[in-house]
Amino acid sequence: GKPGRAIVVVSSAHLSVMLAEMHVTAGNPTALRLTNALNTPITDYPEGLPVYISMQPIDTLLVEVLDTFGNLVASNSTIVSVELPSHQTSSLNDAHRMLLGESTVVSRLGVCRFYGLRIDRKGVGYQLMFHSAGMAPIPSNVFEIWPGEAVSLLVQEQPSDAVSQVVLAEQPVVAIRDLGNNTVLQAIFVISASIYRLASQDLSLHAKHSNEMNGTRGIAAVRGR
Repeated sequence: GKPGRAIVVVSSAHLSVMLAEMHVTAGNPTALRLTNALNTPITDYPEGLPVYISMQPIDTLLVEVLDTFGNLVASNSTIVSVELPSHQTSSLNDAHRMLLGESTVVSRLGVCRFYGLRIDRKGVGYQLMFHSAGMAPIPSNVFEIWPGEAVSLLVQEQPSDAVSQVVLAEQPVVAIRDLGNNTVLQAIFVISASIYRLASQDLSLHAKHSNEMNGTRGIAAVRGR
């Protein structure tokens, strides 16, 4: 039955008598239930999948600890952990993924509150798994991670050695990255390249079909590079 106060009554025909009043508590924890499975995303993907931003907190997630009859086990301090399944941390696109934040929580009044969880790398098909000893793991809804705001530049391809007044055979390629080290694709940026004097020589940077730029050349980034 449900936890709370109960009265035991014995009856026969038109006669009845109250034997005792008792307090009913929940049984041992046997199952977990996620009460808000990522249903309040920052935005929605056209297909309806929740979308979150790299290195920004996702929803506060509440995991309830239940007994066999679905009652909340409020008197038990159960340890619940959350993780990204191993196949997601190693095989989504080209880099290892990390789940950041407090990943292990002790239940209070039968509920574990996970907040401040973040994921670094962009990707699709993410799903969080919640575990506790002796109970079946439960998954969250499937969601996506998109790149965040640009915070740094990364030289992906170095330029070749140069011949005076000749266009570089191998041009540098610079990626625009967010806090999670993702390439930022959603915006247009202007990147400037500079060349510096070495020893006693004065060096100038030239660009094809342009005049000398006094050591600086600006170019708009396309798809984050």
